[in-house]
Amino acid sequence: MKFFFLYALLLAALVICAVFSLFVLKSKAYYFVIIKLYPIVEFTTIALFLSQNVQNLIIRKAIKLIIIPFWVFVILNFLLSNPGKVSNNPPLVESLIFMVIIIYIFYEKMKMVTLYPLSQSITFWICVGFFLYFTGTFFFFIFLNYTTDRHFNSLLNTIYSFVTISKNIILSLALFANEPVEQTEEHLHIPTDINLDDFTFSNQPKS
Repeated sequence: MKFFFLYALLLAALVICAVFSLFVLKSKAYYFVIIKLYPIVEFTTIALFLSQNVQNLIIRKAIKLIIIPFWVFVILNFLLSNPGKVSNNPPLVESLIFMVIIIYIFYEKMKMVTLYPLSQSITFWICVGFFLYFTGTFFFFIFLNYTTDRHFNSLLNTIYSFVTISKNIILSLALFANEPVEQTEEHLHIPTDINLDDFTFSNQPKS
């Protein structure tokens, strides 16, 4: 719940800033700065969330450590790219990294969760939403780099919108998953009708 609230809050704040800079300030420069730095915010919040759902400590630390190199990559791409054009490289790298991490989380979940179906897990549905989103955007940015046809670009934008809306719907519905509460404490249950004064030892050695 905390992750969902933080992710939604940051996403809304960036969208408001982008719209404000484009339609109120009439500044495309500020708009492109926000759009180019958006992958840093998105990658950081999602990476921290996914790292908390990985059981392997080495993989968990690796996910957290990869955040800094990704920041460096996005900032260098921002400085070296055309100021009036958005580069597709950061979203491509981000999507590829998250697809690999989420596939590994699915593998861990299927191997370790046995007490209840995965469909009852909030984390599972959040990962499904993000996997759908990053898979769709990965191929979207690949095809966008190699085509100039307006009709095809319009079709790609439609697919991107569909993937984004589907992701948001799945993330919202994930909060209603009926995930069982894990029992963290083991209790010793003693029958109430036991007679503690009536013990017999059938395995005593014969005299």
